[in-house]
Amino acid sequence: MCDCHSTCGTCSFDNVDRTTCSACVSTSIGYIVGHECLEGVVCPPGKFTDKSSQTCVASCGVKIGNDLTRECVDFCPIGTLKYLTSKCLLRCPSNYFKEQLLTAVTNPLETRFYCKQCGSTCKNCLNQTECIECADGLFLHENTGLCKSTCQTGFTYIDKQQGFCQKVLISNDTILQLKELLTV
Repeated sequence: MCDCHSTCGTCSFDNVDRTTCSACVSTSIGYIVGHECLEGVVCPPGKFTDKSSQTCVASCGVKIGNDLTRECVDFCPIGTLKYLTSKCLLRCPSNYFKEQLLTAVTNPLETRFYCKQCGSTCKNCLNQTECIECADGLFLHENTGLCKSTCQTGFTYIDKQQGFCQKVLISNDTILQLKELLTV
């Protein structure tokens, strides 16, 4: 049998004679990674820091942080936004917007904001109905924030690649006259 690493307080042994650290000697050492406790360890991608068990875990109730600092928490703290049901972010990802919770939050340290998905016509939005950028194939109408498959009467395509409609500054009669002149 193998001995515990000096940073481990207790170990377990598997049937292949490998030692796995079960608990660190000191809670200030860090997190259990395999057969030892490492100080200041950032859990590898796909794993989250569980401070209560001092381990890097694959999943937990609520996750906070980015790719460099990931940890399990009981709730999303003030200054973050709850995303889906189990992540805390500093800002909402593309296709989501910041929304205030309508229900009361009992913990005074818990965030009152979450990320809500934009409407189906939006790629990015200010709220559920006002788009900043449209989904592919749709055009953003000036002043309304609505995305439609074509520009409405009195509007024209400014940039078909960007999908943006802007109000025409000349009359429809003038447009018809110009079309007639161009077809001659």
